[in-house]
Amino acid sequence: MKVKGTSQGTVTDLDGKFRLDVAPGTELVVSYVGYRDVTVNYTREDVKNRPALGDSQSNVGKNLMTLASTYNQSWLKNYETSEDDYANWNGNDQYNKNPYWNLYKNENTTAKDVLRMTAKAIWNVNKHLKIQGTVGTDMNRMTFEEFIAKTTPGKLAGQLQNQHFNNNTLNAELLALYTNQWGDFDFNATLGGNIFKVNNKTDIFTGTDQQMKDVIAIMNYAEQNVQQNAYKKQINSLYGSASLGYQHTYYLEATLRGDKSSTLPVSNNVYVYPSFSGSVVFSEWIKNKKLINYGKLRASWAQVGSDTDPYQLALNYSTGKYSYGGGYMIGMINNDRQPNKDLKPTMTKS
Repeated sequence: MKVKGTSQGTVTDLDGKFRLDVAPGTELVVSYVGYRDVTVNYTREDVKNRPALGDSQSNVGKNLMTLASTYNQSWLKNYETSEDDYANWNGNDQYNKNPYWNLYKNENTTAKDVLRMTAKAIWNVNKHLKIQGTVGTDMNRMTFEEFIAKTTPGKLAGQLQNQHFNNNTLNAELLALYTNQWGDFDFNATLGGNIFKVNNKTDIFTGTDQQMKDVIAIMNYAEQNVQQNAYKKQINSLYGSASLGYQHTYYLEATLRGDKSSTLPVSNNVYVYPSFSGSVVFSEWIKNKKLINYGKLRASWAQVGSDTDPYQLALNYSTGKYSYGGGYMIGMINNDRQPNKDLKPTMTKS
């Protein structure tokens, strides 16, 4: 805050409050330099025995719906034998398990931590130029453990599975915004860059064939398997736009963007796409605003590019989930579609 035409002034505190002793009628000049804004959100989730949904074999509601209307559901309370094994009541149908067995013998736990952070800073260089930076990140850590007791239909030998998810997303942008006016002309322009990065990792530890009953530990299973999956992707972008208006009636606009994607081959991983548009606010020609308050005609042409998922350029290999023939692992191709080493970005015009 400054007294116009003088060097007398002050600055606000963090709450925007200030004090400046001046005479009545004094004109003040407000100078706005910029601001910073940071938001952090943390969530912790602990769940025991998360209900199964959909067509899961452990979905209690689904399993009850398949019962005949004449079936007495109280009979299902006898869900185990005298040896604590699964009581066969429907031919050991693995798709319709006794819900009491699922409730009291099988179990699962979930521990999840989510940290989300956004930060934004604006610097007003002058009344025409502004520089803005934003950063957003999402970090997700989750562990899901599921225990399936021995003699459960479909998993007669028992199973213990630990799934660990480590997911990270980063989105950062730096943007310069310029606006000005010369007579009947209005001009606006932006120039910026962006980095988008995804780094996800999943580790799945599976144990089958439980050795000692009631001991829930991965080392208590005869067959142990580890599966690791990764999903990494990064897009670096540069872009700009310009808009020119005349007499608040005629407008020309253009944009240009270039992306560099890590999922495409080096020879094709940079792709540029522009757009152009022109418009006329014809309601400015109409003096009687009661007839048409606002009307606009617009024509445009645009091209948009996009990449694909990672690991689509070559064959990927992994080991089988279980061993065969006395502990021998089997390797396999892990692609779900035929790779293409000359893959190009998708370009769409409108």
